[in-house]
Amino acid sequence: MKKHFLAMLALSVIGFIGISTVSANPLTQAQAIEAKTNHSSLKTQQHIDKEAQQILDLQNQIEQANETLSNLSIYRDHLTQLVHSQESEKQQLNTQITQIEATRQGIIPLMYQMLNELERILHSDLPIRFNARSDRLNQLNELMIRADISDAEKFRRLLEAFQIEMDYGYKMGTYQQEITLNDGSKRVVEQLNIGRVILIARSIDNKQAWLWSQESHTWQVMTTDELNDVNLAFDIANKHKTPQLLRLPLSISSNTKSLNKENN
Repeated sequence: MKKHFLAMLALSVIGFIGISTVSANPLTQAQAIEAKTNHSSLKTQQHIDKEAQQILDLQNQIEQANETLSNLSIYRDHLTQLVHSQESEKQQLNTQITQIEATRQGIIPLMYQMLNELERILHSDLPIRFNARSDRLNQLNELMIRADISDAEKFRRLLEAFQIEMDYGYKMGTYQQEITLNDGSKRVVEQLNIGRVILIARSIDNKQAWLWSQESHTWQVMTTDELNDVNLAFDIANKHKTPQLLRLPLSISSNTKSLNKENN
C-alpha cells in the first residue's frame, strides 16, 4: 500500500508539473507578444514623431520661402520704380544736353562779341590804366581758344572784365603809368582818373602835370595855378584829405561826347 501511495504521489507531482508547464507557455507567449507590440508601437511612435518634425520643418521652410518671395516682390517693385525714374531722368538729361548744346552754340558768338566790345572800349576810351586793360584783353583772347578752360569760366572772366570797365565810369583812382609826351619822350608818372571825364598825369616830384585830351589824343601841359588843384585831387583820391569841391578841366569836350555817342 505504501508503495502504491508513493507511486500515486509521484504521478500527481509529474501531472502538476506538466500542467504548470502547459499553463506557463501561453503567459510567456502573451508577454512576448505584448513586448513585441510595445516595441512596434514605440517604433511607430518614433516614426510618427520624425514625420511630424519633418512636416514642421517643411512648414517653416515654406513660411521662410513665402517671406523671401514677398520681400523679393517688394524689391522687384522698388527696382521697377527706380528703372522708370532713371528712364525719366535720362530723358530729362538728354533734353538738357540738347538745350545746353544749343545754348553753347549761341553763347560762343556772344563771348566774341563781348571781346570785340572790350577792345572797342579800350581804344575809344580815355587811356585809363591802359596797360592793365590791354593785358587783360590779351589774356581773354588767349583764354577763348584754350580747351582746358570751360565756357562757364570764360564767360565769368568776360563779365568780370566788363564789371571792371563799369567801375572806371564812377570811381576815382590813382596808379603809376608810363606815358608818351608830345615831344616823343616817355615818362613814368602818377595818373589820376575821375570817372571817365578827367585823366591827369603828375610827375613823381609833384612839380608838373598833364591833362589828357580825348579830342586830340595828346597830353597837354597844365598851368602852375592848376597844379594846386591837381595835388589836392591826388590827396583826396589817396584818402589823405577829405572829399571837397575840385576845380579841374575835363579830358573830354562836347565834340568828344558827340563822337562817342555816334560810335556807340
